[in-house]
Amino acid sequence: MICASCGEAKAELHAKRSQLFNSMKILLCNSCTESKYEPRYLVIMYARSRGVDAILSKVINQRRYVGKTIEATDVIV
Repeated sequence: MICASCGEAKAELHAKRSQLFNSMKILLCNSCTESKYEPRYLVIMYARSRGVDAILSKVINQRRYVGKTIEATDVIV
């Protein structure tokens, strides 16, 4: 199975509620769960829907996602 955050194939994944979208359950590996990571696409979706200010310090600045840095061009549609 594939971790929703890091994208790596792992033998053991855990169903967790997204910290950004409480109604959404995501499958995360142990290391992503311990690091409190969110999938990068969810961070971008949240920033697009609620604004960058709402998420900037909590997730983007603390780098609580895996992948390349989220830039303004990723958020602005």
